Amino acid sequence: MKDFRTEQSLDKENTIAEEYLKKYGWIKGEKFVCLNVRDSAFFNESKEVHNHNAFRNSDIDDYEAAVNYLLNMGYWVVRMGRKVERPFKIKHSRLIDYGVDPNSSDLLDIWLSKNCYFFISTGTGIDSVALMFKKQTLIVNVLPIIYIISWVNGITLPKRLFWNSGKELSLIEHLNNSYGNTHQYIEKGIKVVDLSPGEIRFAVKEMVDEFNQNDYAPTLMHNEALEFIERNKKDPFFLYYASPLPHLPLQAPEYWVKHYHKKFGDEDPYTGSSYYPNRTPRATYAAMISYLDEQVGELIEKLKEINQYENTLIIFTSDNGPSWVDHVDYKFFNSTGKFVNSRRTMKGSVSEGGIRVPMIASWPNKIKAGSKSNHISAFYDFFETACDVAGIDNEIQTDGVSFYPEMIGGVQAKHDYLYWEYPASGGLQAIRMGKWKGVKNNLFKNPSKLKLFDLSYDEKELNDVSSKNPEIVKELEQKLKEAHSTPYLKEFIIPSLEQ
Repeated sequence: MKDFRTEQSLDKENTIAEEYLKKYGWIKGEKFVCLNVRDSAFFNESKEVHNHNAFRNSDIDDYEAAVNYLLNMGYWVVRMGRKVERPFKIKHSRLIDYGVDPNSSDLLDIWLSKNCYFFISTGTGIDSVALMFKKQTLIVNVLPIIYIISWVNGITLPKRLFWNSGKELSLIEHLNNSYGNTHQYIEKGIKVVDLSPGEIRFAVKEMVDEFNQNDYAPTLMHNEALEFIERNKKDPFFLYYASPLPHLPLQAPEYWVKHYHKKFGDEDPYTGSSYYPNRTPRATYAAMISYLDEQVGELIEKLKEINQYENTLIIFTSDNGPSWVDHVDYKFFNSTGKFVNSRRTMKGSVSEGGIRVPMIASWPNKIKAGSKSNHISAFYDFFETACDVAGIDNEIQTDGVSFYPEMIGGVQAKHDYLYWEYPASGGLQAIRMGKWKGVKNNLFKNPSKLKLFDLSYDEKELNDVSSKNPEIVKELEQKLKEAHSTPYLKEFIIPSLEQ
């Protein structure tokens, strides 16, 4: 769905909503949780006697233990709902009983649902806004109906079903007795029982734990890598270390975050709709990169410890250019360096800023320290290179060319050209032949005219010189046809390239 709101109107909406929260003492960047419980006020108005909504009636008092837990953890809690039976009995400076506030509005309903840390709901309708914006959502005290699987962006803890005999339904019995109408449960002799306050608190705690896990994947992976080196210190080994850093979400060790927060100063928090919110996005992103650098240093120290550093080839590189998403302030970091620093020329593009990445190779016994190379290669060269380094005769045909000779100062074979095809961002195609770079855009719309750039002086790809070099264009067009093959997966097919 296209959003026709202007940047000015969005700023106005943010201001209205933030001012509403600030009057209660909320400070921008503080995390708040939305709680929407359907109670008898909704039930009495809806008069939905025979469908599953009749079982959505919950006693707000049953949620006090969970709310107190959230408040004690430092969160704000906003009780949602336009019609509620009564206000909360508990009073707290960070508890906003929005449901009894005459200033509630559609705008606030949507903004709060979109910007909350996570959403707790008894299946209320407004939770669909939170789900639409991919907010983690805890669905509690709903019927365990089969289509509960539609609520997948979080945790679901439904009401409990008991036979009139007092025995709780088994999983198979649940699946065989999942109805949308209340009378069907009654006819089958099934009683629907609300969750206890303790069960609701447990579910909320589990949700909080999902956001505050003690384990950090990059650390776990790093420790495994160090143990792998230790286990194989007496044998030749190959370690493929695909660190998730600095990929989102924005998470990093606290000591590095504090280091950069002190360096950068205060900043606007990230409160967007994807991944987790973050109070110091710039500091955290920088912290992730520094932590990766720290880990590389620990790998080198480990190799020195086992006396294998001089005899080990280390290659450090990236699979694509930098990210442009809102979490990462690419303008602040000048992420693409010497290339054009814009959303259209970074990750997800075939511009130099999207596909051209640095590579560092270290091998004290083989590679001259401080040496540099402008050799043009691609990731599919690595397999051939690894086989070459290991002295393995490769019987599998690939498009790769080993760059082992280039690293050790030997005679290096070169690619005739490199080819890229990307079935996203409108459909993209690119080719690199020596200093020449050809690019085609918007291929999902129709066949595109080739743009030609001379990278020997135009690395930013600002000057299309195709009209001045028709023979080069003709040659590249022929090579584009030669390089393309119909993808095996239909999702990768660009129709205009199949004509």
